[in-house]
Amino acid sequence: RREVIEDLLDIKIFSSMNGIVKDNIKTLRNEIRDLTAKKDNLKEKIDLQKSFISKVKEDTEVMVKDKKLKIGDLKKSGSDILNSNKEYNSQIEQLNKDLLKCTKNLESTDITELLQEKRAHESDIIFAQDQIDFFSIESLQDEIKNINQSQDNETELQENLNVFEKEFKKIKKSIDATEVAMNYYNLSHTILKDNGVKTSIITKYIPFINQQIFKYLQLLDFHINFRLDSEFNETIQSPIHENYSYSSFS
Repeated sequence: RREVIEDLLDIKIFSSMNGIVKDNIKTLRNEIRDLTAKKDNLKEKIDLQKSFISKVKEDTEVMVKDKKLKIGDLKKSGSDILNSNKEYNSQIEQLNKDLLKCTKNLESTDITELLQEKRAHESDIIFAQDQIDFFSIESLQDEIKNINQSQDNETELQENLNVFEKEFKKIKKSIDATEVAMNYYNLSHTILKDNGVKTSIITKYIPFINQQIFKYLQLLDFHINFRLDSEFNETIQSPIHENYSYSSFS
C-alpha cells in the first residue's frame, strides 16, 4: 500500500535520495575509520619520537658534561707537560753551561755522560711537545666533533617530529571535516526515512485519500467506512456488522 501511495504522490524520489545518502554515509564511515587508524599510528610515532628525542637530549647532556670534564683534564695535562718542558729546557741550558765551563777539566767519560743526559732531556722535550700537540689538537677536535654530531642528530629528530605533528594535524582536520559531513548525511537519512518527510507528506494526504475512498464506495453503493492511517493500517466499519475486516468480504 505504501508503494502505491508513494507512486501516486510521486515521493519515491525520497527513497532514491535516501539510498544515495546511505551509500555516502557508508563511504564516509570507511574514510573516518581509515583516517582514525592513520591518526592513531601517527600519534604512536609522535610519542615514540618525543621519547627518543628526550633520551637523546639526556644522553647529549651527559656526553657534553663528560667531554667538558675530559677537555678540562686534557688542558691540565697540557699545562703539566708545558711545565715539564720548561724544566727540561732549564736543565739542558744548565748542562750546556756546565759543559762549556768544565770541558777542559772533565775527562772524556764525564763529557759523554753529560751529553747523554742532555740528549735524554732533549728526547723528553720532543716527546712532551708531541703530547701537547696530540692532546691540544687531535683529542679536543674529536671530542668537539662528537658533541656537534650529537646535536645534529637531535636537530634531525626534531625535524622528523615536526613532520609527524604537521601530518597529524592535517589528518585530524580531515577527520573533523568528514565527521561534520557525516552529521549532515545522518540528518538527511533521518529526514528521508519512511517515518521522516514521507510520513509528513502522506499524513497530509491521508484524509483526502480517505475521503476519495469513501466517495467511490458510496458511488458503488457499498456502504462501509474504510479508512487508512499514516501507517496504512485499515479500519473497516459497517453499519450492520462489528469487527469488520478483509476476511469478512465474500
